[in-house]
Amino acid sequence: VKIFKEIPVACVYHETYTGIIPDENGFYSLKIGSGYVMYGPLATINWGSSTHNLEIGIDPNNGTNYTNINTTPILTVPSFHIPTLS
Repeated sequence: VKIFKEIPVACVYHETYTGIIPDENGFYSLKIGSGYVMYGPLATINWGSSTHNLEIGIDPNNGTNYTNINTTPILTVPSFHIPTLS
């Protein structure tokens, strides 16, 4: 999982997970902020500085050779950050 800000494009948060098992429909569920942090921390992202995108990558062999499977805009700001927005 990576979070990128758009202007200028830069990774502001990166975490990884291991051992995630899909449900019976093939869906994965994880909580952003509960993985192994590679770059961050999540709490210091300046959500008001730019728009941000969430990138999801997967390595089915539990290695570090991730393939990007989706990148999507983050349309809402995490609730823990709301008090700091002006």
